[in-house]
Amino acid sequence: MTLSRAGTYRYEGQWHVLPLGDRAGPFPGRLFDRLAEVCDDLGVLALDDVYPSDFDDTPSTTVTIRHAGGVKVVRDDGGGLAPARLWGFAVVEHAMREAFELDDRRHKGRR
Repeated sequence: MTLSRAGTYRYEGQWHVLPLGDRAGPFPGRLFDRLAEVCDDLGVLALDDVYPSDFDDTPSTTVTIRHAGGVKVVRDDGGGLAPARLWGFAVVEHAMREAFELDDRRHKGRR
């Protein structure tokens, strides 16, 4: 999911995730600022780049954050080594994705 301060979101659901497919729509800019605040409070930029797994077939999650100092990419390969704060950030993202899904259903055919 890509969120923009300009007020848009873009979601790409690939491989074993719901919802599958691409979607985009409006996104309240004030929520972007709040999410950036949560990211800062959780210290996401200080996380390790990779949290590995001993298995090849676990679900992975990649978080990419573009910020004033550059780009931070964190990948959790599903090995259970990532700290809870990365999980917390993922929960916020998941809740936002669910809200967008509901909004898509509510406005289906009217956009």
